[in-house]
Parts: sequence; C-alpha cells; structure tokens
Amino acid sequence: MKGSKIHKWQEKRLLGKIQNGDEESFGKIYDWYVNRIFKYVSLKIGSIEKAEEIVQDVFLKFWRFARDKENKVKNISAFLYKIAKSMVADHYRTTAGEGKIISLEETIIVEDETIGEEELADNIDLNLDIEKIKMALEKLPRSYQDVIIMKFMEELTNKEIAEILEKEEGHIRVLAHRALKQLRSLLKSND
Repeated sequence: MKGSKIHKWQEKRLLGKIQNGDEESFGKIYDWYVNRIFKYVSLKIGSIEKAEEIVQDVFLKFWRFARDKENKVKNISAFLYKIAKSMVADHYRTTAGEGKIISLEETIIVEDETIGEEELADNIDLNLDIEKIKMALEKLPRSYQDVIIMKFMEELTNKEIAEILEKEEGHIRVLAHRALKQLRSLLKSND
C-alpha cells in the first residue's frame, strides 16, 4: 500500500476486519498512516517524545472507535487527522506548548538508512530551506499552519482537508491562498 494513496475499497475492507478485532488490518492502517500523522503532530508540537506519545494515543483512539460496530469511519485519513488535531489542541491547553523545539530533519523518518554523501549534502541544503519555512510557519495562525502542512507537506486534497477541518472546500482554497501569501511575505522579510 505504500507509495500511493489507499483506495476507499481498501479502507472499507480493512475497517470491516478491524470491527471484528483483526489486529493485522489495524497494523496495515497504522503502517500506512503513522509517518504522516507523526510528521503533522511533531511539526505542531515541537517535541519528538511528546509527538510519539500523541501519535500512539491517536492510533489507540482510532482502534477503540473503529472496533465499535456502532461507529462509522467514512475516511480514515480525515478521521486520524481530526484526532491528531484535537490532541494537539489538548496538548497546548494543558502544557501551554512547552517542550524543546526540534528541527524538521528530526521529524523525517528515513526508511533507507544508506544515504550517499551527495544525497546527504542535498538533504542538508533542503533542510536549511525547510528550517526557514518551519520558522516562518510558526509565525502563522494555527489554521494557516494546518492548511499548509496538510496541503503541501502531506499532499492532501482540498476535499480531504475540508473534511478534517470541518469546513467547506471553497473555504480551504481561500485559506490556502491566504496562508501561502502570508508565508511568502514572512519568508521574503527573513531574507
């Protein structure tokens, strides 16, 4: 399943198996989404340890909810992001955002540990640019941060983002446009 989007029919089949207690199906969903949810949470939280804890809780809540035959999950991605967004908000309410600031490179989980020197140099240059973007992102309102992370880093569609944020799809387009405009402005002022 990695490398492309999960199909709705696959989600439906896996969810049906989870309702019957199939842990292997849950594992497939976990494997598919864990890096995405971790990246989102860690960019919002700033602490790897806390992000890992929140991600575990996100999937635990998903497991409990999805196993209940009375509950219906229509879109796994949107549902997981909603849980994560809610838990990030809870984190900020309870801790006022304390924690060490992490670099974006710490949030990237490298699947292939065999990176050559040339690739490493390219990654360092990319990470420097990403660090500038991350610093500018932190200055944006949370709604803009969410849209930029989901749309451009997680490559979610406007429709998926609208479902996660519980807004109209047209509103997401406007939000994305305004967020990018403000991000560009911040990046220009930092240069």
